[in-house]
Amino acid sequence: GAVYNSNERQPHSVCLQGTRVELLQSLQAHLNDRNRKLLWVTGESGCGKSTIAHTLAEKLDRQGRLAATFFFSRKHAKRSNLDHVFVSLAYQLGLHHPRAQDIIVQAISNDPSLL
Repeated sequence: GAVYNSNERQPHSVCLQGTRVELLQSLQAHLNDRNRKLLWVTGESGCGKSTIAHTLAEKLDRQGRLAATFFFSRKHAKRSNLDHVFVSLAYQLGLHHPRAQDIIVQAISNDPSLL
């Protein structure tokens, strides 16, 4: 449910063509900088964070550059707090990157409390 294109998140909103162009370009430039590994989108409730993040995730996924996403939701217990963030991100990373999967499995084997 936390993945950007999850059926649980349907229908999802995306930025309309021609809107928020400068912001999306700025975020894309941030992600193109190899020295930056993470993009964390914050803002007040209702300001469009999810729409912007979904639009960007969709674009990155089409480019084969999306590592993982987590969309919080007040309506779903598993997505309303931090309890499932890292497990979800680790799962997605493992799906897309076999080397990461091996490292994640080894880390969990060494310390099951990570789950």
